[in-house]
Amino acid sequence: WPFPLFCEAWLAVYGDTARAPARALLASARGLLETGCIGNLPEILDGDTPHEPRGCGAQAWNVSELLRVWLLSVQ
Repeated sequence: WPFPLFCEAWLAVYGDTARAPARALLASARGLLETGCIGNLPEILDGDTPHEPRGCGAQAWNVSELLRVWLLSVQ
């Protein structure tokens, strides 16, 4: 799940102007949070469309990283 780290870097470099776009990118995971193991994110996704979930169906650190960076984006 590299995109929360990307969003954190985006916020560090661009500050307040990056908040809305970073939240939009983070919010793109909502569909995954609402399917499969509800409230969790899969370990990995296929890189090619349709980006099927693979590996463990519920990875705690994926969710915690998404939440951590989301909270940074709203502070």
